[in-house]
Parts: sequence; structure tokens; C-alpha cells
Amino acid sequence: MKTAIVLGASGGLGSAIASILAEEYTVIGTHHGKEHPEIRNVTWKALDLADASSVKRFCEGISSVDVLVDTVAAPLKVQRFHQIPLQAFQEDYAINVLHPLLLLQTLLPKFTKNGSAIFVLSEMIYETPAFFSSYAISKYALLGLVKSLGAELKEVRVNGVAPGMMDTKYIKTLPAFVKEQYAKAKGLVKPEKVAQAVKKLIDSETRGEVVRV
Repeated sequence: MKTAIVLGASGGLGSAIASILAEEYTVIGTHHGKEHPEIRNVTWKALDLADASSVKRFCEGISSVDVLVDTVAAPLKVQRFHQIPLQAFQEDYAINVLHPLLLLQTLLPKFTKNGSAIFVLSEMIYETPAFFSSYAISKYALLGLVKSLGAELKEVRVNGVAPGMMDTKYIKTLPAFVKEQYAKAKGLVKPEKVAQAVKKLIDSETRGEVVRV
């Protein structure tokens, strides 16, 4: 079977994507911690995207890859811009952009012909609310990555999905007023819907596109 790597497969969105891909691929799911769901055809490996040495060790254990899906994101910080320390911006950028970028760069020679890499962005690249500057900046950076590599790379098709706020444990990190206002205005997106959009991009010949979900 072909091999798919799902970064953050222990999370709500990651596990939904891993479950769908496991029907056609041998899936390597990453987790940051001891707990992860049991999913058929999924092998689990620890990976800390905040640690460049962890990224390099992970890549050394991969012989070939057909699909890479990055669902990892740093916790949302709901703060006024002037109250966010530089270190917080750096941590978000490292987890959301730099280390996934390093992982893709390192794995590039191991991709099979016409491989696929999918990055999870956010609908904030279309509608950016107040108080999310650190998170939004990193997601805009991923947009640039998808567009640039979509045009540049021939051996790997790079695309992205941009979901709204999803109905996962991730939203528990947000203040109650944010969740209530968002759910009332737009509703929460089911991770299974996003997983289906990811699968469609993998099966397509699209390059450099971001699908809003």
C-alpha cells in the first residue's frame, strides 16, 4: 500500500483524516504525548513540531511517502496585539510554519512521483477577526507557502484547505464568548467535512490551490 503521513493525527481533525486515508493507505500518524486513538492501518510515531531535532529524527525513519497532511497548529491566542510577547509570535510561527516547512523540505527526496502535500490553513486568511494576530500571521505564511510551492514543485502537488472554526477539542482553548459568537454567526465545521475536502485534493491534479471549507 501507499504511505500517507498525517501530522497531528491524534487530534480531532487529524484522526478524521487518518481514518479516511487508512482505507487506501498505510498511515503514519504523529502524536505529541502518550495518548492517541486506535485507527486501523495507522502506525503511531511521536513528533514535536516545536523541536527541530524531533522533526529530523522523524524524517530519518521514513523511507518513502506518497501523501503528507499537516493538521498541527499552535493553540490560539486571543490577545490584543500589544500584549503578545515576541516569544509567543516565534512559537506560533515555529509550530505552524517553520518546522512543517522543514519536514516537507527534508522529506521531499522521499516523495513518490506525483505525491501530495496538504496544509491546513484557516478561514482567517479570508476574514481575519480582531485579537488573533499571532495565529493569523502564521496562517497567511502558510498561504504563501502553498502558492509558491504549488507553482515551483513538479514532483509534489502542494495544496491547502481553509476551514472555519471546527467542532473539536481544540476550541476548548478559546474564551467562551468567542465560541458562542462564532457558533451563533456561522456554526462549527465538522472535522469529517474537512477530511473529505482533503481527500478530494489528494485525488485531484490540483496545485497551489486552497479550498475553503
